[in-house]
Amino acid sequence: MTFSLAVVDPLHGLLGTASASRSLAVGNAVMIVDPARGVSISQAATNRGLHGALLSGLEAPGATPEAALAAALATDDQPERRQCGVLDLTGRGAAHTGELNVGWAGHSHGGTAAAAGWEGLSEGSGVHIHDGLHRPSLIALGNCLAGPEVLEAMTRTVRSSGSGDGLALSLVQALIAADDAGGDIRGRQSAAVMVARIDPEASWPFTSIVDLRVDDDPEAPTTLRALLGTWLDHAAERRLVGRR
Repeated sequence: MTFSLAVVDPLHGLLGTASASRSLAVGNAVMIVDPARGVSISQAATNRGLHGALLSGLEAPGATPEAALAAALATDDQPERRQCGVLDLTGRGAAHTGELNVGWAGHSHGGTAAAAGWEGLSEGSGVHIHDGLHRPSLIALGNCLAGPEVLEAMTRTVRSSGSGDGLALSLVQALIAADDAGGDIRGRQSAAVMVARIDPEASWPFTSIVDLRVDDDPEAPTTLRALLGTWLDHAAERRLVGRR
């Protein structure tokens, strides 16, 4: 009952994620940004334990996102009810939409869609140039949506300007575009955005560039955009005094 986007921009050393839902506090459950490993999403009948399995599956020598996804789902007792995906630090990714997801449900990796009766989007994977900006590698997932146009709107909108703040703004704009395209058919309640710098040596607790949530608001995506605007207004002051 959620739509989410995970992105990795290896060209500029950035990774991030954003999500919106008619469920409460979506940012508390469905998204993890790990600067040392990648980005994971677990939603629909959310299993938070899949985050650890997906990300740890990227650590073995020669590991692939496809293998990490298969291993993670093998630990789950109801994979048919899950929707999840993972991106590694190079932008490779894999995603899964179980057949018992509610309403229209599907996913795309780098713009190549996978859903019942949906053959795919037009974009390829990897980094692309568009209007002077880079299109990062991505995974988009959604369930209980108005239709595939919701994911299309997200993938069409997101860009990376090379700054963490700019990527966060683009991710939130992608949520708003998806919402305008029909979004979650039940309505709106929460939204969240997270962006960090890629750092293979990072350890928990991780440092983020942006980590903002709107947990309970009937206009959550646009409220998140306003909250991000306030955050960015004070970014220079935070940097000056050495605070986040």
